[in-house]
Amino acid sequence: MEFPEISLNDSVGLKRAKFQIDTIFSKKQFPLSKMIEIGNRLRDDYLRLEPILKGFTEKFCANCKNPCCVNRHGFPDFEDLVVQRCLGIKTRAYEKGLKDTSTCQFLGPEGCVLDRIERSYRCTWYFCDKVMDEFQRKAPYEFLSFEKVMSDLTQDRQKILKIFKIQWEQSFCKRMQKK
Repeated sequence: MEFPEISLNDSVGLKRAKFQIDTIFSKKQFPLSKMIEIGNRLRDDYLRLEPILKGFTEKFCANCKNPCCVNRHGFPDFEDLVVQRCLGIKTRAYEKGLKDTSTCQFLGPEGCVLDRIERSYRCTWYFCDKVMDEFQRKAPYEFLSFEKVMSDLTQDRQKILKIFKIQWEQSFCKRMQKK
């Protein structure tokens, strides 16, 4: 079973997701220490990623007339909430009633106002073709570094989610199947 979908304008679904995540994290048999160990590596991955991307995203994204940063991509999904909880990051309050396709509420004149580690996973790895083409062309070494760090980040994120999913399925999926 997959994790539930949540949406920017579904406050009930968001509360239910946070409740389920907090319930799992509070269980005594939950392997929290292993997740925290992986989470520390994930923090390092994010710290390594930021300086690689900063120059390119600032140069292109700040002057973009049609930003690809929209609300639906900036809103965390269930997996993002799990990872944020593991890292001790408090999920930011999202303005209700916004269109999914409107420019992201966290996109400011200088770029995203959120630290990269606070953003949804989609916001961490997605960049428009123009940015990626320029990045590969002008900084091939940095681009290879970016690919390596993104691979490490993705693997560490998946390890956290795999540990969580086992507990989540045991706690919530069995209940749903009984109904």
